[in-house]
Amino acid sequence: MEDPNRMMAHTGGMMAPQGYGMPGQEDGSVNENEVRKQKDISEILQQIMSISEQSLDEAQARKHTLNCHRMKPALFSVLCEIKEKT
Repeated sequence: MEDPNRMMAHTGGMMAPQGYGMPGQEDGSVNENEVRKQKDISEILQQIMSISEQSLDEAQARKHTLNCHRMKPALFSVLCEIKEKT
């Protein structure tokens, strides 16, 4: 067996951290951690999807508002005149 002081010299004077509770152990904690991570990921994805849906709904509402605006035909004709002149 090697001298512990010699081993500490190779690691800069500190012992390497132990892998307690890390993946690869067979105490069942890995499965619980994976389940928690999957739940967290699914919650984040759900929030992203709801944001996307809200943004799409808002964009469609703005588009509808612009299409129904009373000045739309006048603006369209002015833009057409500008296009013809350039």
